[in-house]
Amino acid sequence: NRAQEPGAAPLPSLGQKLFGQHCAGCHGVTGDGNGLAAPFIFPKPRNFLLGKYKLVSTENSVPSEADLDSLLVRGMPGSAMPSWGHLSRADRAAIVGEVYRLTAIGARERYVANLKEQQGLTDEDIKAADVQEEIAAYVKSRTTPGQAAAVPAIAPSDAPAVTRGKEHFAKQGCASC
Repeated sequence: NRAQEPGAAPLPSLGQKLFGQHCAGCHGVTGDGNGLAAPFIFPKPRNFLLGKYKLVSTENSVPSEADLDSLLVRGMPGSAMPSWGHLSRADRAAIVGEVYRLTAIGARERYVANLKEQQGLTDEDIKAADVQEEIAAYVKSRTTPGQAAAVPAIAPSDAPAVTRGKEHFAKQGCASC
């Protein structure tokens, strides 16, 4: 058993296994958006290491577990991202956990690179407890969903609003789709 061998790499989690099975072909094994199929996909698959997401319901732009689960269930219209709604809720939750883990890795890498580039810290400096706490706080801020964003009420339509909407529709080229 590998897990019991001294110095052996830890066994992959369920989320890592499921991500590898269902997601890595497009998003890459490391979540960088460079899977084997990525060159053939438009738009390019999401790079989870960057921590940038399109569909979020939180004020701090970190997707909630419900945001990510909804995306897995319905897929991403207008992209090659299919629905994974046939997977069990537990399996989808494991994949969501893996996406958060990959985002944390990317956040940590970016923050450490910034400490080195902007502040001139060395690898030895970065090992200090206070710097590790600073890094951990940053990673937590980039991987912990905030409060649900408030959705403003839409005022009832009137003739000027309909006219503005028609003008905006034409100006943005919406009719071409």
